Order: sequence, then structure tokens, then C-alpha cells
Amino acid sequence: RRAPSERRAAMAARSAAPSGASSELSARTFAEAYRGEAVSYAIDPASPSLEVEEGGCAAPPLRGRTGSTASAFLLANTILGIGLLGLPTVCGATGLFAFVLFMFVSCTLAWFTCHLMVQSSQLAREKAFVAVGEAAFGRAGAYGASAIMICQTFCTLTAYVVLIKDMAPDLVWAGASHSNTAKVLIVISFVVVLLLPLCLLKDISKLSFTAKFAVAVFMAVVGTVVYSNFAGPDFVDVASWPQELHEASEAPLVLFRTPGPNMLSKIPSLLFAFVCHHTVLPIYSDLRSGEPRLMDKVAARAFSSAMMLYMLCGIGGYWAFRDVVLNKPVDGNILMAFPEKAQFRALRMAMLIAVLLGYPCVHFGSRKAWTFVIFGPDGEWTLARHVAITFCIVGGTTVTALKVPDLQFAFAWAGSTAAIIMMYLYPAITYLALWRRLPQDSMTRTRVLCARLVLVWGLLMMCILVTNNIMHPPGATAKKDVERATE
Repeated sequence: RRAPSERRAAMAARSAAPSGASSELSARTFAEAYRGEAVSYAIDPASPSLEVEEGGCAAPPLRGRTGSTASAFLLANTILGIGLLGLPTVCGATGLFAFVLFMFVSCTLAWFTCHLMVQSSQLAREKAFVAVGEAAFGRAGAYGASAIMICQTFCTLTAYVVLIKDMAPDLVWAGASHSNTAKVLIVISFVVVLLLPLCLLKDISKLSFTAKFAVAVFMAVVGTVVYSNFAGPDFVDVASWPQELHEASEAPLVLFRTPGPNMLSKIPSLLFAFVCHHTVLPIYSDLRSGEPRLMDKVAARAFSSAMMLYMLCGIGGYWAFRDVVLNKPVDGNILMAFPEKAQFRALRMAMLIAVLLGYPCVHFGSRKAWTFVIFGPDGEWTLARHVAITFCIVGGTTVTALKVPDLQFAFAWAGSTAAIIMMYLYPAITYLALWRRLPQDSMTRTRVLCARLVLVWGLLMMCILVTNNIMHPPGATAKKDVERATE
């Protein structure tokens, strides 16, 4: 992108030029304005080549500076998230065999759609999320890509605040979770005192350490869940559980449960866990060689690593706690299965800190998308706009999170809507709009056929899951389905 002085001079020239010349210049510089937008939609600020300051002239370098191993780590870091907390519930609701099958299929499809994103980037000669949409469908595509980004980040930010609502009250004041007023006051205090100041930062590069800290926390969660299988009942203090949970902990392992509304309501959690497609192109733009085949290998390593951790957490959590993962308050958050011991409170606190530090990084991309949608590609950064949009995003996600009953409810709706659009529909649609620029060989035809199948699969999944969420609100039929699913 051009330096700020050059952009201001260009804007002055546009304002002084006749309307026809201004329109022509605007059309010519539209893609230019978003050629460097990799930073705008990169949630992970740890990439060494991303200068994250709003209103600045940051752009990815002409030649990437990150090797394949570091790129795989960065992509795996963007895949890993709070979605892993709900995977033991998914495993319990589907059964061990079905969980492994669903995990493999979701991981494979997520990798393939990342491959489509890279191919679309090559065809569009752009390495930015919005620019690819603009190349495929014109300015409407850019606005559509920004809208998708807004939906995905809104769902993620809401899930973060729901997690704060679930864990912060008892960490601050024992018994606060039993009082709705106390819970609301604690959540609002966390948001106003901690989240809002961080979100108002213009430069989030100082939060780059949060990526490594979050990975450490997620690894600690997976390690604790796996260790619970070998430590015995005293480790998780089974004797202190209510009678209902104690009986659920002795339920037999299930390989495959009878399909039902409860199973369908848990599958979106698995889809939500693999969404990372808004960060694929920023990482690709920083890859040292810039070869599509190398990026495919990077994505394969990242997705396979994330899948292994997810399977360890999902299977380990279900193996250790059995049907407890299908009951409140564990449903959707495996951390709630652990007792009120010092080490588990420390783990919950670490997860809470990771959420508090990760929220501003996700919020940064959301604010940039909102700025583009409202003020257009030539909208200048101003303090008033910065503060107003920040307050609206933080306030909107907080109010929504306070209305959401639990984390599983948030996963069910986010995974069945925004996650499917981001992970399946957008990559397939953009590729199908650009593929005719390729040579018409057998590989291209095969890729086009697969892209069409992914598009149909995504639409079918969205219709089924959204209909199930409407007819059977998440959590409403869980107990009934668990009682009759004894295979």
C-alpha cells in the first residue's frame, strides 16, 4: 500500500478532479486499497511481517519472510481455539467411532477449502481475503467478504464473552454463579475494565505474545484432560459430584449413538473448531517461497496437528468423564467437569486470561471489516469512528452473550451459520467464479467438481443444522436423547 502522505495526495487529487475522473480513479484503486489488507483480517498478530496499526500503511512484504514450519505453527495457532472445550461433549453425543469419522471428514474438507482459497488467490493475483472476493464478484464481492468476516468474528467474540460469563463469577466470588445479578455485574466489570481498554488500542502489536500464551493454555487443557484418564477418580474428586453426575460417570463407552436432535446440535461445535480461513491468505502472503503447493503442505501439517490435539481432548474428555460431558454444567465446556481445587482454578484462570487477551485481536479484524462496510475502501481513520465502532462491537457481543444460556448454545448457532459460510461456502463460491482463468485440464475439472460438491454439502449442512436448532433448541433435548441412546 502507499504511504499515508501519498494516499492523502491521491485523495486530494480525487476531490479536485472532475466527477468522471474521480470515479475512474476510485475504480482503479479499489483493489489496490485492499491489496495490503492481509493485516486487516489477520487475527493472529504474531506473524513477523504484519505491522498492525490502524490508519497506517502496513502491507505484507513483496517476498515472504516466514518458513514453512513457522507458517504451519501460525496456521495451527489460528485453528486452535475455545472450540476444543466442547469437543468431549461432541464425542459423547456422537460416540467414539462417529466422532473420529466426523473429525476426519471435517478436517479434510477444511483443508480442501483452504486449498481453494489459495487457488483463488493465485487466479485473482491477490493475497487478501477481501481482495479475492472483489476479484470474483466486483465491489459486491468485497462487501460480501467483509460481511462474512463480520458474522464470523461476531460469533467468535460472543463465544469469548460467554466463556467469561461461565467461568469468571466463581473465580471472583464463590457462589456468584447462583445469582444472575452478580453474574451480570461481574461480566460487565470484566468487559469495561479489561476488554474495552485493550480493544481501544490502535496498535495491537504489543499483544503478539498472546498467540504463544493461548497455545500453551490449550496444550495444558489437553494435557489435563488426557491425564484425567490415568489419575483415578480422586484426581477429579468424583465423590463430591451429585448423584446424577456420579451415575453418568459410570456409563459405558459408546461407539456410535442413535442419530437424533442432540447429536445434530453438537456437530456445529466440531465445525466451529476448524474455522481459520480468514487467516489463510495472510499466512500465505508471508510464506517465503509463495508456492501454492508449499502452502498446501503447510495447511496439511497445521490441520493434522490440530486434529490430533482435538481428538486427544475430545476422546480423552469423554473417556474420563463418560456421560458427564452431556450434562450441565459440563455440556460445552470440559473445564467445568473439574472440581474446585487450586490447580483446576488456576487452569480456568489461565483460560480466562487467554480469552481476555485474545478478544482484542479478533476484535481488530471485526472493526476493520465494519469500517469498510460503513465508510467504504477510502474511509479515513478517525478517533471518533474508532471509538464508536469499538463500543458498538463490544457492547453488542456483551449483550448477546448475556442472553445466551451457555457455551454449547453459542457453538451450536455459530457452527451452523457463520462457520459453514466461512469454511465451505465462501471458498467454493469464489473459486467457481474464477476457475475459468485456468487451463481446462483434468485437474481443473476435478477441482471444480469437488468445489461444487463442497458448496452443495455446505448448503445442505446449514439447512439441516439451522432447522434442528430452531426445532430443538440446543440443550433442550440432551437429557432425553442420552437416556435412550444406550448402544
